[in-house]
Parts: sequence; C-alpha cells; structure tokens
Amino acid sequence: MAPHSKLRICYDIPQDSVAFFLEHADGMIIGGGRDIHPEMYGKPEYVSQCGSFDRFRDSLELRMIEYAMTHKVPLLGICRGHQMLNVAHGGTLIPDIPTAYPEANIRHRRIFAKAHVIDILPGSWLADLPVQKRQIVNSRHHQCVDELAPGFRVAALSPDSIIESIEYIGADHPFVKGVQWHPESLRDNLSKAIMRAFLRAVEAP
Repeated sequence: MAPHSKLRICYDIPQDSVAFFLEHADGMIIGGGRDIHPEMYGKPEYVSQCGSFDRFRDSLELRMIEYAMTHKVPLLGICRGHQMLNVAHGGTLIPDIPTAYPEANIRHRRIFAKAHVIDILPGSWLADLPVQKRQIVNSRHHQCVDELAPGFRVAALSPDSIIESIEYIGADHPFVKGVQWHPESLRDNLSKAIMRAFLRAVEAP
C-alpha cells in the first residue's frame, strides 16, 4: 500500500497526537459512516451517486490502515470500514447499489435489525467460527465492494452476490477482516463470535 501523503490537522487533532494514539493501539476497529469519496478508488465521475463525504476521515482511516498493516495491529472494518479496507489496498467500490443493480430484489439500506441472509464461504475466516454457514444480518449501506483488492479474498456473499465480508490472506499480518453489516448492533452468535475472534487477535502475543 502506498504511503499516505498528508494528514490535515482537523477536529483539533494535530499529527503528533494521531501518531500517539496509533502507537498505543493494540487493535483497531473502523466503523460505519459517510460515503468514501469516489476519487479514492478512481471513479470521480460517480460523485453524484454518493451521499455526503468526510475527506479528513478518509485520510485518517488510510493512515490507521497503513499503520496497522505495517505494525501488525489487528484490524476490523465494519460497513464503511470494510469498504475502506478494500479501497486502501487498491480495490474499488460500487458507488450506489440501486443505480448499478436496479432490478435487485434485496434492499441493502434498511432500518430493520434483520435485513437479509448471507452465505459464509468455505475456507474463510467466518467459516472457522462456531456458527451456521447461513446467517441473517442487518444492512445499512448503499455502497459495496466491487473489484476486490489484491491480497484479499471474499468471506461471505448475499444472495444477490454483494460482497459481505473480506479478509486479508497475506502471511505478514495476523488479522485484517471486514464485514459489510453491523455486528455491534446485534446480539446473535455470529456477532459475538466475530468480536471474540477480534479480541483473541488483540490479546495474542
């Protein structure tokens, strides 16, 4: 991954403070939020299909991912964070699922706790968890992973083939995973197993 250029001083966080927090992190979770700017994955013409942006957050999360990869800090991406893992490593996004797939029969931006099923793929990190291989998850997004970044593989799919989880497969890092849904908002066995897996990676020597 190419080094990040400049991190703007914003939100009253100077660069030396950002470095301090990164150096003291035993694990990192990048959560949901605004759309990732399409310039970051080579599709600036799709700005009109996106919602609001936070360019500072984009830059901050790139720096977090770069640090985590270099220093082998366990890293979990949730929703936007899942997408950012892909973008940071050279992958792309679908800027708006309804525009790209107008005939799709799954609405991925829903307020319900349980929105649609996913299928966990054999051999993936999710397949190693003690859970059923078909799960029902929540869904609050309109963007998703498109072209998968080098060094990653798909860990779960929805029935309409939207990528619901990815994982880094390089031997140089112990734990870099992403999920498109929000396990922090659920109390099911899958969500608990995901958090246990992350915490085990954080606690590992």
